[in-house]
This record gives sequence, structure tokens and C-alpha cells, in this order.
Amino acid sequence: NEKAIEAFNFALTVNDSYEPALYNKANTLANMEKYNEAIETFKTFLKLEPDNLYAQCTIGECYEKLGQYDTACEYYYKVIETDSNFADAHYGLSIVKLRQGLYNDCAKYITRALELDSQNSDYWFGSGELFFKIGDKENALIAFKHTVEFNPYDVEAWLYIAEINLEIAGTESALLSLKKAYTHNNNSPQL
Repeated sequence: NEKAIEAFNFALTVNDSYEPALYNKANTLANMEKYNEAIETFKTFLKLEPDNLYAQCTIGECYEKLGQYDTACEYYYKVIETDSNFADAHYGLSIVKLRQGLYNDCAKYITRALELDSQNSDYWFGSGELFFKIGDKENALIAFKHTVEFNPYDVEAWLYIAEINLEIAGTESALLSLKKAYTHNNNSPQL
């Protein structure tokens, strides 16, 4: 990732308003968990392309990761105001509301995200987390099963499935879940 940042910086020394380099640099910084740098780079990018909803939503996500929930929500709301069908902004709001313990609001936003994209494993995982937090283990199990249906490499979802199966159906069911998880994730020490 550091090499990618070097390449983007080089491209930007040649042309400091080269939009693809700015956008990709910002995304790379966000993926490296350098959220403050990513936010600043995205803001520079938005001066050139102010209507880019992906950049605005990712800024919201960076603020969310920094625990600055009010600012994150401002960005997510702004995206939804522009495009009410932008699923990632609904999902982002659901995560913020979940972290704040506002479960009814979380449910509203995660439901909308899933209406817009029912095959997104992240959205299903968020739904599973919500149900798990409120003690609805049956619906949590359903959501986590959808998560691994679309992303069998999600170890955390498999662990939730095993934990819920242990509680609901017993040891044998939990072990079967872990064995199935291991077929997709045989390098996971957790499994």
C-alpha cells in the first residue's frame, strides 16, 4: 500500500488535480486505516468533483471509524439526501446507530440497505449483529447464514453461527458449523 501511495503522489506531482490519483490515494489511505489523511485527500478530491457520492460516503465511514459519529452521520445523510437509494450510506448509518445503542434507528437503516442490495454480505452481517445485540438469536442466525452464503470467508460470521448454534442446538451443531467454516477458512487460527 505504501508503494501505491508513492505512485499516486508521483502522479499528483505531475498534475495535482488528477482526479483518479486523488480518489485512489484517498481510498488506499482509508484501507490502511489512515482515516484523517484519507478524509483530507477525499476533501481535496471533492473540490474537483463535488458530486461524487462514493467519496462523500467514504468520508462518513472514515469519521465513523474515528468514533466521530455525528460528523459521520452528516455525510451519510447528505448522500441519502442526494440519492435515497445509495445503499452504503444507509448501511453506514445503521452501523453508527448500532454503536450508539440506537437499535430502532439501526433496524430502519439496515433494513433499507438490504432492500437496496440483498446480496451484500456486510449488510447481512450488520443485521446479524443487530439481532444478536437485542437477543433475537434466531434472526441473528438467519442473517449470519446469509452473510456466509454471500461471503464464506467471513470468519467472524461463522463464529457467531457456531456460538448461536451452541446455545440453541447444542455442541454437535456448533461443531458442524465450525467444520463447515473451516472448509472455507483453513488458515484461520480462531476456527
